[in-house]
Amino acid sequence: MSGKLIRDLLQEPITKTFPDAEFRELTGEELHDALTGKLQEEVLEYIQAPNRDNKLEELADIYEVLEALVTYEGFDKETVTSKKEEKKAERGGFEGGVYWDKK
Repeated sequence: MSGKLIRDLLQEPITKTFPDAEFRELTGEELHDALTGKLQEEVLEYIQAPNRDNKLEELADIYEVLEALVTYEGFDKETVTSKKEEKKAERGGFEGGVYWDKK
């Protein structure tokens, strides 16, 4: 695939700048691959973000891609949130910053 997954409302502004731009709707495995690639892209952009405002922008993008993946997988937010809370109750969260120095 040569191109990139974009937000739904960006077609019109892109077409104004690039009148010959072509778009298509992805489905199935192609959509899954594009979403997972986009997630990797956004996580890397978050890691490289130079300041707090940029980090917020990238976190918002990550959250948007995660929501699309939840929908793609056929789940809903409540199911994912419930599973997250279940795992947190059993194993805890990551807020404590506990790090295992494997030796």
